[in-house]
Amino acid sequence: MAEVCGKKQPTISKRLKAGKPAEPEEVLAIEAETGISRHDLRPDLYPQEMVSRDNASVDQRPER
Repeated sequence: MAEVCGKKQPTISKRLKAGKPAEPEEVLAIEAETGISRHDLRPDLYPQEMVSRDNASVDQRPER
């Protein structure tokens, strides 16, 4: 996870032990690597309705 976030392992471990959430700039990378929803990682930044709307716009991309 540290590699995905671009941080050192002790930094991530300390944050997790303190119960702190992922940093805002890490959320999308974590989602891409793990499949854990951005809403689940940071519901304060990505409310469910925002995530649903983002997914709908992705699903509606025209095929090339």
